[in-house]
Amino acid sequence: MQTKTAMTIMLGIIAAVILFLVLRNPEFRRQLSSFFSGMAAPAAPPATTPPVEGAGEFPYPPTGSANELDDQGQGTRHYASGKPDDVTHEWEGSTNAQSYMIVIDITLTETDHDDTISFKFGGTHNGSGWYDAGYSFESGQACIGKEENHPSTDLCEVTGTEIGNLVNKQVQLCAVNIGKGEKIEMWSKGASGWQKDVETGPGVTGFRPSEDTDEIQIRIDAAPGIDMHSAVFYEIQGTGTSTSGGEITNEAEGTGAEEGGGEQESEDGGGNGNGNGDDEESANIASILTAMVAKKKNRNNMFKRYNRHYKEDGDFIPYNVKLRDLHYQKLGGYR
Repeated sequence: MQTKTAMTIMLGIIAAVILFLVLRNPEFRRQLSSFFSGMAAPAAPPATTPPVEGAGEFPYPPTGSANELDDQGQGTRHYASGKPDDVTHEWEGSTNAQSYMIVIDITLTETDHDDTISFKFGGTHNGSGWYDAGYSFESGQACIGKEENHPSTDLCEVTGTEIGNLVNKQVQLCAVNIGKGEKIEMWSKGASGWQKDVETGPGVTGFRPSEDTDEIQIRIDAAPGIDMHSAVFYEIQGTGTSTSGGEITNEAEGTGAEEGGGEQESEDGGGNGNGNGDDEESANIASILTAMVAKKKNRNNMFKRYNRHYKEDGDFIPYNVKLRDLHYQKLGGYR
């Protein structure tokens, strides 16, 4: 009995020594404290930040995929007014959407003098006229103007925010046309997200062109060094009432963009579960073919415009215009 008691006492002493050594370990004490504190009260949920206007990927949510603007190349502009020639670069496209946004991601690496990153849209160049909006190189002044009768242009009729020098700085800029000129906006993306720099509407100082198909153009003169990382447009929906996060209220049915901007593919890729898969596939094929025909027609129209107007009003002519001519003829295009 005495031997058993002595062994029990010895084992107790050994256990006490081991416990003492373990408790002296800082990591063990930290984990033990964390365990008991977690049992005492549940952890508080992380704080949430209210959404900020324009904090999304775009000022407004697009309803379809991106439509790329066609790079027309660099050329020389001969001004009808007689002012000195300038290097020029253009990107063009067209859409029959009622509401759309044009988004560019750009870096100006070299400029000859102060000029403007110009967004021209909302009508046609040599027809109805169109809106002329943009940002100046040196101050980043946001403006919206109009070109009623080419080549006469009324620039900066509505002025907005100055976002600072744009040269040697990658920037994202956006022009928004809502409801065929019901509302026109210019946005830029800063550290805190998209911000609206200027807006006007309906139209610009009483001018509101109306065309079934709008021509879209990005034009930049006096900048021999341009890195255009992306130049696209998207169809959007709604009346243009922006809410937190850049969403749109009072949404209305939109129309499909000319190059497929208004169509959305079903997620399952195999119909809607009601036996309409073949109908959807046929509709998608028809949409693609329509977009291809519209794109070819738009390019042919742009080339005809170049061929018809450059001598009389100083339109932009690409350096490789003869190569483009052969390319269009090979595709069956016309002049």
